[in-house]
Amino acid sequence: MCYVIITGRSLAWLLLSVVSFMLILTGIMTPKWLLGQPVVLNENNVTSFYVPSVGIYNRCLRMRNEINNCASFSFYGLATQDSVYPKPWKAAMFFLSLCAAVQFSTVLGGVLACCVQSVFKKSVISLAGATQALGGVALVFLASALSKTADKASNSDKVQFQMDEGKQLICLV
Repeated sequence: MCYVIITGRSLAWLLLSVVSFMLILTGIMTPKWLLGQPVVLNENNVTSFYVPSVGIYNRCLRMRNEINNCASFSFYGLATQDSVYPKPWKAAMFFLSLCAAVQFSTVLGGVLACCVQSVFKKSVISLAGATQALGGVALVFLASALSKTADKASNSDKVQFQMDEGKQLICLV
């Protein structure tokens, strides 16, 4: 016998999970991560402007035939040349795609929880929620680890030397 059990809390969790999954996909696909300077064109007494932009997966440029074109520039995925698709963007694309896959699995688990209540005597919603919690803990751990290395780098001797020289903007790689 199959029961369909939907509660207000499980429905709210499922809807928030779907919304967060859609926001992750929007973040991957949007070409508006970095905006360039507006370009003003005056041709034949017609003034037009556009703003070039780039994202992790897409970019928007003005083509020769005066059409704004937004398209992918990672033609071969992660195998695209580094001069076209840099390694940090490849890493961001990989990790955001991994995040989207994990979030999709939790959304799928939430949808299946309407028909299947448990897997291996564990609640499907509890397993999906635990997966989301594990992802959150990993994110917090990674952020704290990065903050420690950033603090160490900002207090290095190289930074102090640049400050002693009187520089206001210090960029070290």
